[in-house]
Amino acid sequence: MAPREAIHVVVREAKNGDASPLMEKNYKFIAEQVKKAIGKYTEASDPQFALSKEEFVDDLAVTSMARLWEVGKTEPIKVGKASPTEGTMPASLYFILKYHDNLIAALQANAMVGGDNAARAIAIGMVLGAYHGVKEIGHPWRTELKAWKRSEKMLDALLAQKSKKKKKKQQDEL
Repeated sequence: MAPREAIHVVVREAKNGDASPLMEKNYKFIAEQVKKAIGKYTEASDPQFALSKEEFVDDLAVTSMARLWEVGKTEPIKVGKASPTEGTMPASLYFILKYHDNLIAALQANAMVGGDNAARAIAIGMVLGAYHGVKEIGHPWRTELKAWKRSEKMLDALLAQKSKKKKKKQQDEL
């Protein structure tokens, strides 16, 4: 399913108790972060909103989703690009929504925003990587990333183990 649809399914499952107990317990938080991300994505993508016309639209969108922290000075600071979940979750979802058709563009835009782009890249890579598959990652990336071959071997081993478990389960059911 498309990333946006998957996001809505997760929220529904959390609300209905069909997901993990942790997600059910945190449904309101999850729904709030998703709503924030979808709203900001809409604002950044729709030409009727001023944000969509800004040169650094992604940076402004991500920063504007930040919560304010008091740091002992007269002005609070925004930390939406830092590692607290309330900053990284809606920002990750924003990039997933905006760049759903292009994993590489999503990762590049995320890196350009700065902040805790590594935390956001994990979620972006998992969701868009699952959606697009390995084919989305071009040949230069596959040959230049030092851990690519090792990661492929680990994935192959994981898939082989999963296949063995599935076959064992089928045999046990007979």
